Amino acid sequence: MPGHALILVKNAISPHDLERRGINALTAMGFSVNVLDLGNLLSPQIQHNRSHYSSLGIPITVISSWRTLHRAWPLFQQADLAFCFIATHHMRAVDIPLFRLLGRSRTPYVLFMNNTVPGILPHEWHQGWWGRMRERLNRLRTIRPLDTLASRIAPGWVGAPQAAAVVYGGVSSVAPSQLVGPDTLRINAHTNDYDSLRTLRGQPLEDDHSAVFIDQYLPFHPDWVERPGTNRIDPDSYYTSLRRLFDRIEAELGLRVVIAAHPRANYADKPGLFGDRLVASGQTTELIRRSSLVIGHYSLALGQAVIFHKPVLLLRSASFGASLLLLDHITEAYARALGTQLENMDTPQAIPLADHTSPNEQAYAGFIHQWVKQTGSPEAPLHDIVIAAMRRAGLIPDQTK
Repeated sequence: MPGHALILVKNAISPHDLERRGINALTAMGFSVNVLDLGNLLSPQIQHNRSHYSSLGIPITVISSWRTLHRAWPLFQQADLAFCFIATHHMRAVDIPLFRLLGRSRTPYVLFMNNTVPGILPHEWHQGWWGRMRERLNRLRTIRPLDTLASRIAPGWVGAPQAAAVVYGGVSSVAPSQLVGPDTLRINAHTNDYDSLRTLRGQPLEDDHSAVFIDQYLPFHPDWVERPGTNRIDPDSYYTSLRRLFDRIEAELGLRVVIAAHPRANYADKPGLFGDRLVASGQTTELIRRSSLVIGHYSLALGQAVIFHKPVLLLRSASFGASLLLLDHITEAYARALGTQLENMDTPQAIPLADHTSPNEQAYAGFIHQWVKQTGSPEAPLHDIVIAAMRRAGLIPDQTK
């Protein structure tokens, strides 16, 4: 048997995560997989939905206290490797005990930085002196001294090991990380979404004359709603603007608008927010693939629009900057990366729809290299690349010999 794999997550996993977190791939390779769900401990402000856990068919241990974390010590001891989805660029104070357990167990762990998106890192932000001042003032409202300290110390000082391997996607994902050291194996691969598209790109396609909106659940998304210093986006004005825009698209472009719901969205108790349009979950790739236009703010799924050469209409709102400046930075960075104009959804009647009916091919080619897959990186399933590289480096046993 190849060995035991431990998957460390800071939010409750969804059925979609069986693919995205490499669980299906590791199981197919013969690994015995255990998931450690640390959501209650590391993200207690979020409501975690675990009603589907019994149907996933894998062992999942939910950690709700430090005591139960230490009771999971045997899982760390028996693991031959761990996939870590707890941190990327730095640790928070609450993460340190977990990394200390990894250090004590000597389990090599893989850090995944392959899904970096435009606008996350401050060096990408284009802002004048007033923008920089606003950002500093905003940080003063949200600063957490212990997290700031934890993000700046050398991991070894607190008994936390650096990653045995780090996985990159496009060249922009190769960024400094507190958890990546000189001995960390660098693995060039691609984004998770690219995996699902590799086998689809050459298949015949029938365009269904639709426009797909990549939903981010912004007025209700727990990551934004519960974030310190964040003002909630008003759902009434937000969804009213979207409906008016979608009405125009349907009337003027002749495209049926469908909604690709965010994986963590719950619209069952919020009927009519998008009118009577189709709201589909778990079908984002197929909806993008069959569409004539992709609409959104920011999303990893926009990389799929690029790969399928779909035109993109990017939207912003004045409420984004008032809610959280990061939303402004991300949407602006996506517009630059895609070579398109960022449109104001607050005035849907003024948006020049005709300007968004064809993709910017030159920008799209650069986007793939920067944010999806580096030129020359392997054409293979993501987790096959990771396991093969770790075996070649001797980080995990090669059970195929």
